[in-house]
Amino acid sequence: RACVRACVRLCRYLGVVLYAPALVLQTATGVPLWASILFTGVIATLWTLKGGMVAVIYTDAVQSVAMIVGVVVCTAFGVSKVPGGFSGVFGAL
Repeated sequence: RACVRACVRLCRYLGVVLYAPALVLQTATGVPLWASILFTGVIATLWTLKGGMVAVIYTDAVQSVAMIVGVVVCTAFGVSKVPGGFSGVFGAL
């Protein structure tokens, strides 16, 4: 039972992980969605096979930095729109 649930969860996860970047690739380049999904899967597989876990860890580290920068930029933008800046944000609490 647990094995079936794990397989279903993995299939859902892989579907999202392959579909999201493939959709972006299709939108940006006009390549058919099936080809984008295939291309994304092949590149991800080759990237992992070539570098193993080191490549995966490196990619995760770069992605983490990008996410932190994005949060900081979004927070700064949001705070800049509040009258009074940080004091206005904390004053509203």
